[in-house]
Amino acid sequence: MKIKVLCLGRSAKEIEVDTGTTVEQAIQKAEFPKDNSYTRHVNGSHCMDSDILNDGDILTLVPQVKGGSELSSDLQAQLLEIVFYEITVLINSKRLH
Repeated sequence: MKIKVLCLGRSAKEIEVDTGTTVEQAIQKAEFPKDNSYTRHVNGSHCMDSDILNDGDILTLVPQVKGGSELSSDLQAQLLEIVFYEITVLINSKRLH
């Protein structure tokens, strides 16, 4: 099955994985760093490294924002929603491979 792995600030890759592949395994296969400085999201929802991926999923690694942020958690969530929407539009328009 195919999934897309996006590492914001780096690049995006489409990879072929086996049924039952976890988020952690997909990150490793895509050759992105597996560290805690990125939060993981599948199709726009927060996920865990042990979650199983499905065909067509979009796994996004988002760098954590640290220090000095005065944004409320609601505003941060809204901004993330906008980012995920824009990524989905790019993927669906095939401008991002």
